[in-house]
Amino acid sequence: MQQKDLDDLIRKGLSKNTESKCKWALNLFEKWQQDRKRRQPNADSFMFKDIMNMCDEEIDRCLSFFVAEVRNKSGKAYKPNSLYEIICSIQHHMRKEGRFISILDDKTFQGLRSVLDSKMKELSSRGLGLDKKRAEVISAEQEDITWCKGILGRDTPQKLLDTLLFQLGLHFALRASQEHRNLRIGENSQITICSELDGTKY
Repeated sequence: MQQKDLDDLIRKGLSKNTESKCKWALNLFEKWQQDRKRRQPNADSFMFKDIMNMCDEEIDRCLSFFVAEVRNKSGKAYKPNSLYEIICSIQHHMRKEGRFISILDDKTFQGLRSVLDSKMKELSSRGLGLDKKRAEVISAEQEDITWCKGILGRDTPQKLLDTLLFQLGLHFALRASQEHRNLRIGENSQITICSELDGTKY
């Protein structure tokens, strides 16, 4: 194998969702930098450098201000878990680019962790992030109703697709669309193809 083959192997193993989050978090950080430069042009110049070119102490200080100040497009604060995920995504991006830092463990980033912890507590005390979205559990009775009323079935292509999605989610505990796409048959499959006595496969 060549280095390109190894790089391709690593790239294929990366979750598209994770990569998308990292890109979003980095863009958010860079927009915050631009906004801060416009508001405080005389601030420490390191605050406006590419994060990959900052030393650990600069990253700690810059991300501390970022966590304290960042807002969404409508000017509202992010939820506590979103702030945490933003920092994790920035760390993931840096590691992927060869900068192996540990923001959540290393002593160098104690200042950032303190700011992040305090900000998350402040936001939680204001009631932000306490309303987690959860899917409601479907009872056996509710499932029976969907079959009886013809919501699930196989008489139309759309109904068959909906039924298949429901059954895969139910029996394989699949949630995200990518988990459904990753189902496979063959070697190391999650699915076994069986036959009835009359030859019907299931």
